[in-house]
Amino acid sequence: MIALALALAAASGLEAPDPATLVYYNARMSLRERESEEVLRMWLLRNALESQQRVLSAYDADFRSLVWVALGDLGFCQDGVDLDDDGAGLWPLALHNWFLKNMRRGEPPDQPAPFDAFDIPQQARFVELDDVLSVDELNHVRFYRTDCHRMKTVLSAGGVPGEPNERKVQVAVLKFLLRAARVTTDRPTVRGRSTIEARLLDLRLKELDLVDRETRRDERTRRRMIRELGGSFVPSPDVARSKEVAELLSVTDDWGADDWLALESERRIYLYDWIRRAGRANGDVTRAVVDRLMTHEDTSEVGAWIAFTGTTAAAKESIWSGDRGRRLLAIDPATGFRERAALALHRGVEAVGAGRLPDALRSFAYALRYADESSDSEGVRRLGLRWMSFVAGRFKVTEPLMTMLVELVPRGDLARVLEGLIWDAALAADLESFDRTVAAHRGRGALSLRIERLRPLAGGDVGAFLTRIRSEMVESPHATLRFLRLFLERLETQDGDLRARHRPTLDAISRELAKATEVLDGGLARNARELEGVAVAMLEGLDAVELRDTERDRARALSPSSEVFAGSIRLAPTDPLPWPFEVPSIRPPSVFRPLKITPVEWAGDEGLVMGWKLGQ
Repeated sequence: MIALALALAAASGLEAPDPATLVYYNARMSLRERESEEVLRMWLLRNALESQQRVLSAYDADFRSLVWVALGDLGFCQDGVDLDDDGAGLWPLALHNWFLKNMRRGEPPDQPAPFDAFDIPQQARFVELDDVLSVDELNHVRFYRTDCHRMKTVLSAGGVPGEPNERKVQVAVLKFLLRAARVTTDRPTVRGRSTIEARLLDLRLKELDLVDRETRRDERTRRRMIRELGGSFVPSPDVARSKEVAELLSVTDDWGADDWLALESERRIYLYDWIRRAGRANGDVTRAVVDRLMTHEDTSEVGAWIAFTGTTAAAKESIWSGDRGRRLLAIDPATGFRERAALALHRGVEAVGAGRLPDALRSFAYALRYADESSDSEGVRRLGLRWMSFVAGRFKVTEPLMTMLVELVPRGDLARVLEGLIWDAALAADLESFDRTVAAHRGRGALSLRIERLRPLAGGDVGAFLTRIRSEMVESPHATLRFLRLFLERLETQDGDLRARHRPTLDAISRELAKATEVLDGGLARNARELEGVAVAMLEGLDAVELRDTERDRARALSPSSEVFAGSIRLAPTDPLPWPFEVPSIRPPSVFRPLKITPVEWAGDEGLVMGWKLGQ
């Protein structure tokens, strides 16, 4: 411990400390490690040094603050200890912690009389913290709880009435002490004072809850009495406290990210959710908290604060766009944040709108790769595939594009993307793109058979394609109908101009399906009739385009399944993008837990500052 204290002095650039200062350094480090009894021993050692050398540390006023905090942590009485107003002014918070420590303990146990020690034979005596002890006494001193009059004196001076075992009185006591701490700790050496305001806010909300409970209990009693008398019960108006709550929350209006991060995770989420529901959320503050939380070892709270920013388009864009979005994508999911895929999807759609299609492909590939992490994995994967297919279909399939897809898209999703490109190339009669995509396809089975059926179409030989359809309709009507359903679905998603080029193909297919309805039986005949209706509707839509007066009417005419078109150009997917960020449900934090009062040091303009940090 002494070596650590010397290291502290060296780090501060100071000369080797005198013995009194060295004892003070050890006391600070002991309290930081929550070895509170050791702080009291250091204080008794300080008394001995003062008695022998008539010298005190330059930090003696702060040393008294250490003693107050240590006694509060232990639940030991502070009677006889001078207030630390010349130090950090922590005595109200120490009394606050002492009260919470002893609230349920009952009376302290009686201690054996010192004269009983003569029976052993040894000597013993009661001592106080201002006493001077011998070396042997310092080695054997022990501490215990006693009756305490300091709290009664303070509460009496503050006019706090009632029995301390009543909840309302306990809340009043804690509020009184915290309000006193507002004043006494208002100094630059104490950080995290928003903790005091947060706890006061918690206590006020607790008071409202206690009042509501009493009101409900009274109403139950009144309801029972009225029913016993045969009357009808009319409930009292709802206890509407929204205005009062809003006034309470106003104390947080000036809080910044540092103030919120001084609170423990559950408490700040709970309080900020109150603020959000009261319509007092500050977007700049929430984004600043997100930025800070991204650097923490545990990033599981990031999603909650993203939810606090809101669900408007502008609020979402402020999260997923720019440098903030890139840093969110770089978070290791092992630290807790698992919604990178949804953000990548938004960034990809933005890249499409800006015409940066290669960037869009990379973002959609990223979304697909990490979709399983998301709480909405199915939604992210479904839209990711649709957008990936849409963007990839805007390109002629080249070797660089195919390399990018193979490298970026997860293997499980790559086959579906490649199948979409194979259909697009075949319907566009782009044999080069068709062959290049087929070469990248490694699978077998149904897709391989569809590739063979589509190859004549990709080479521009519609006649050979239709001849094969006619032949297979006789040999394998079930498989052929299934293929034609896919053909019509894929054709329906193409641009209007390309569909118009396939008018003869559609016409021939509709005639083949009409014949099939006459020769097939049962379910096969029903399927053929349904597909014939789809083909006829698509043909009628193409005919109607030329007769429509407006672009909207032409767009509606193109698609019997209500796909969206602009003129003859198919638009991108219009599904809303997932935003899987929700505020977690947090139970109200306990107001009956002691506050954390920790000694901390930082570099100041005039050297090392021996300061304090308050926390929950």
